Amino acid sequence: MKLRFTFFAVLLCQIAAAQITFSPEEEKIGVNKTAGVNTSGNKPFWLGTGNYPLIHLDSSQNHKVGIGVGYKSGPGITSPYTFSEHAKLHIRHEGGPGSSSQSQKGPHLLLDEATANGAASIRFRQSTLETSGPAGGETLVPGSRYWDLRGFANGALIWDDEFRLINSAVSNDLLRVGGNGKFTFSGDGITTLEIKSKADNLTSVISFGSVDSLNTGNIRHFNTEGVTQFETKGKVALALDNGFAKIGSDPLAPKVKTWLGTGEIADASGNLINFTGLPVDATKILDISVMLSRSITIEGIGTFEQTYKLYNVSILNNIVTVGPAGNDEIGEQVRVFVVYME
Repeated sequence: MKLRFTFFAVLLCQIAAAQITFSPEEEKIGVNKTAGVNTSGNKPFWLGTGNYPLIHLDSSQNHKVGIGVGYKSGPGITSPYTFSEHAKLHIRHEGGPGSSSQSQKGPHLLLDEATANGAASIRFRQSTLETSGPAGGETLVPGSRYWDLRGFANGALIWDDEFRLINSAVSNDLLRVGGNGKFTFSGDGITTLEIKSKADNLTSVISFGSVDSLNTGNIRHFNTEGVTQFETKGKVALALDNGFAKIGSDPLAPKVKTWLGTGEIADASGNLINFTGLPVDATKILDISVMLSRSITIEGIGTFEQTYKLYNVSILNNIVTVGPAGNDEIGEQVRVFVVYME
């Protein structure tokens, strides 16, 4: 038996009467289900107080719900309300900070966890309706994974508060923001942070500074040129370009690279063997250093590891020599360190 109550509904562009029916669902296997709510003629209706519509239930196939989305369709007192939902759940509200006071405005949405040590959560997931059984009934099946946004703001100290982004398939928080502003990114695999501009001719910038003051440091990347600059107090301290590094902002400062090779002293003239050769033409080399490490034995004292720099280094037709070399240096391996410019 159905219990009927009649209310008045406000349509989108006109006033019309609609019945709202509260009734138990069909009896199935002798069990009465909970009561449902529907309107006659599939018309929308609103719930409110003082003739002000608070909650609007749309009658379209999109099943939208609006809170505070009603507005007068005309200037008159008797002008009907019009409703416009732009989302499945549309909350329109002039917010304020007074969420702890019943008599003041609060935020648009408050997730209020009922335990002192628990986090308030929002979950995002996908689910499907799957048919099962001979009767063809449907079952709601959650997706393989879900995302959670969890907020906790009741720690003993401010840095105990946290805002977390979680994927159920990952053992660590992907993002954690502490109440003191500490950001932590983590993951089960390679953790990557990408900062990209929309167009190639724009720059991507990470800035550093104190609150309410000018930034005193920047990391700036120029997309078109592929150059990354480290800036302090408005000046370039280091620029990275195609593997080259430029130190300082002086326009004459070169872009440099370093290189390390090894070789073996072949003879008393200091010619090197087993040496791959220089990385660039000698005219681009700014500095070259050759270091030798060897074991020496001092009679009556012991054996020691000795490392020293060879100073008789020269480059002739891009061939490096480190001579004249002593008899005890012939056959020893050396390290060749080169600084060269672009």
